[in-house]
Amino acid sequence: MCGRFAQEHPDEIVIYFKAHPDDWVKDLGPRYNLAPTQRAMVVRLDGDGVRVVAGLRWGLVPHWARDPARAAAAINARSETVAAKASFRTPFKRRRCVVPASRFYEWRREGRARVPHSIQRADGAPFAFAGLWDEWQPPDGSAPWETFTVLTTDAAGALGDLHDRFPATLEGGEIDAWLDPGATPEDLHRLLKPAPASALRVVRVSAHVNNARNDDPRCIQPPDPELF
Repeated sequence: MCGRFAQEHPDEIVIYFKAHPDDWVKDLGPRYNLAPTQRAMVVRLDGDGVRVVAGLRWGLVPHWARDPARAAAAINARSETVAAKASFRTPFKRRRCVVPASRFYEWRREGRARVPHSIQRADGAPFAFAGLWDEWQPPDGSAPWETFTVLTTDAAGALGDLHDRFPATLEGGEIDAWLDPGATPEDLHRLLKPAPASALRVVRVSAHVNNARNDDPRCIQPPDPELF
């Protein structure tokens, strides 16, 4: 699964994805430890088909939901069943997005400790996770909530020892294909795969990242010596 990730270089993400930032993104600083229910950058198409980067809340709330309490449970969607699940069926057809990430984190149990690992692309480029978004209107008439989820698939190769589910990752032209409003379900499902293990760099990092309240460079530093 993907339960924590980073967006360390907002300006570089905007340039890499050739997108226009909204006002919220223009003032954004680095994020080292994004957690569910927090706002993060996503890439999507506007009404004119132009790529934009917007800030959406992590944890998809379906447009038909009566209350947002289920949001934290919808941080991920399984690629294999996304077209059939009520919460994701309409977004899969009409509201797809890309979730940029400079890295994401997974934890491995080693004795009594949960040891965090940082997963990055070996080439240093940001990940492009396949995502969905939706808009939920509060019954009190206040501003709509725009929320998103990250699609997951089986982990690649030996990385399954770290976690059996990894984010579905788009490469190059697959980003346009994923955002294409005219894409068929068959076309979309072919895109939903993990990054190959050979293209990734996996390292242990400090237990500082374990606490979602911590959001600073210590999250990506080497592990605390006393843990090992």
